[in-house]
Amino acid sequence: MINYLSILKKAFTLTWKNRYLWWYGFFITLSGVGSFNYLFNNNRNGRRDLVHQHAIGNFISQNTHWLVIGAIIILILYAIFLILGIIARGALIDSLGKRLKDENSTFRSGFNRGRRFFGRIALVAILMDLFALASIIVLIAPVAFLFLSQAYLVGVFMGILAVIILVPILLLAYYLKTYAYIYAVLGDLRFWPAIERAYVLLQENILASLIMGLIFIPISLALAIAIIMAAIPIFIIFLGIGLVLYLLLGQMGIIVTVILGFICFFIFLFLIRSAYEVFAQAVWLIFFRQIASPKVKEAVTEPEPEIKVAPKAMPIIDIEKSGK
Repeated sequence: MINYLSILKKAFTLTWKNRYLWWYGFFITLSGVGSFNYLFNNNRNGRRDLVHQHAIGNFISQNTHWLVIGAIIILILYAIFLILGIIARGALIDSLGKRLKDENSTFRSGFNRGRRFFGRIALVAILMDLFALASIIVLIAPVAFLFLSQAYLVGVFMGILAVIILVPILLLAYYLKTYAYIYAVLGDLRFWPAIERAYVLLQENILASLIMGLIFIPISLALAIAIIMAAIPIFIIFLGIGLVLYLLLGQMGIIVTVILGFICFFIFLFLIRSAYEVFAQAVWLIFFRQIASPKVKEAVTEPEPEIKVAPKAMPIIDIEKSGK
């Protein structure tokens, strides 16, 4: 039986006592910041839409070179953050593995080890992400085509069926990626053997793995509630600061307060997220060690039967002499 509560406690202790590992979590968090969602309000006023589109078109045509430079800079920064995140993943797994064995580990040594496993982790991540993306495209494309063809009833039915098929596939990709990372680093396995071992391990412990994954749902909800509760006093503090700066600086004081408030809030979010990344990886690593370690068979306590040594046979010569 797996003691899930003990795993969570041990992971929390490991995360809190080794706070230098949060830097790895910070780089992993940065590597996940690659997509931004922009919300546009749909205005039914066609004239206003044309004005907005014309203004946007003029802005793009007048600042094309700056937009290209900005896009290149964003791509370069994203590539750097992605590389650092992959290295940090390997460094975090290696460092946590050493701490679990009471071995010394520093940020520099862990980072160097992470660079060694960069290729393996990158290949695992790329393969699993492509597998998940291809599954989504293959299953969602027919559903989208049915809705575009106004076959809504069939589209809804196929959509439900696609979700039923897609959820296990995405879970498979997630668990394979999680276990393959650990096999690649702590097991020192190449890309494909790590995937194969991860699949066998998941197949043999699918129920325990699902339970471990489900435990993260209430943890994530509790973390989200904690962040919201912590954001309330931050908002109140900066509201007071904003009123004071407004009386001193006017509208500029409000702008400064808003900028400082967003900076402090994002620093707080990155701190929490960095610690959570370390905690989550520690949980999976401790759980992995329990399900992947070979089970030691109990020793048989029954006494071994005594082996009686046969008396030495008499030489043939002696038998012949005694017969005479």
